[in-house]
Amino acid sequence: MREREYNMDYLRIFACFMVIFLHVAAQNWSSVEVTGKQWHVFNLYNSAVRSSVPLFLMLSGKLLLSHGDDFSMKKFFSKNIKKLFIVYLVWAFLYAVDTVGIAEILKGNYRNLIACVVGSKFHLWYLSTLISIYLLLLLFMGLIKYQGGRYVPYACILFLIWGVGKEFLMLLFPENLYLKRIFKDFTYALGDLSGYFLLGYALDKYKDRFAKIKTGYLAAALAVIIMIAAKAGELAALAAGKPKSIFFGYLALPVCVEAILIFSMFLRLPKKLDNPKAARIVAKLSKYTLFVYLFHIFVMEHLNIWFHINSLICDPWLSVPLYSVFLFAVCMAGAWIVEKIPVIGKWIM
Repeated sequence: MREREYNMDYLRIFACFMVIFLHVAAQNWSSVEVTGKQWHVFNLYNSAVRSSVPLFLMLSGKLLLSHGDDFSMKKFFSKNIKKLFIVYLVWAFLYAVDTVGIAEILKGNYRNLIACVVGSKFHLWYLSTLISIYLLLLLFMGLIKYQGGRYVPYACILFLIWGVGKEFLMLLFPENLYLKRIFKDFTYALGDLSGYFLLGYALDKYKDRFAKIKTGYLAAALAVIIMIAAKAGELAALAAGKPKSIFFGYLALPVCVEAILIFSMFLRLPKKLDNPKAARIVAKLSKYTLFVYLFHIFVMEHLNIWFHINSLICDPWLSVPLYSVFLFAVCMAGAWIVEKIPVIGKWIM
């Protein structure tokens, strides 16, 4: 059995908090004036945490692709993929019930219920994407094992060109017919989010080559990238007279660089945790992150509907981080309670 890597648990918890922070910052991002202070704060906060999803994918890739010859795709399919698919269906159904309303369902309004289940809540896209990437796991493992994985960097470069590079160039030159033709005629099948899966493994495999770069430099570079992305979004929004999310896509260049820098910093943290009590707490919080991700949208929406609590409750510099911490704590408490419910807890977290 592999030894637990607590630095990856720290990253999972941190990325989970980033997701909540992102959704809080985005809650009123499109509803306030782009010339006002509130929008600029929301935009800056948004720019700082857009790498949350790439970090989750890189984390999964690093852990899963680091398995040795003892890995069993059959066991992984029956245990991990099947459970993830069931969790997806359960949460799609729960959110559909919440959307349609129990009263309407009791009246026999099943058509809307089914439509909401099939459409699913917006944040559940991540589960379906993760399942799709998991189905490619054997292909990634074949690449890693071929000639000792010497062509892993090559595959990562292709992802950076046809995934991140393509999006960046089309943003700079949206009407360039030559670029459109090139990227249409020459495509790379793994140029989408699955590339982050392999990138996480590669950054871990070759981390010693960049060990001389001080962590402080990585943190400084991260701050600069965030400020550049936020300023670019601000200028684009002011020019358009409405919110513009030019660097909010998960394949956007600043988002990719942010993810690489944050991931690299967490790789440098100690893998071991000698305090048994602290180790249990960290492992438990890490385990709860999936439930927190799935549940926090329900809490956000209903706090807003029932009590008008949202990211505008006070000055945005304070409201976003404070509200995010509150949501994170509530959802973690919810996970602790649900875990104790027999049978039910197993299939919703």
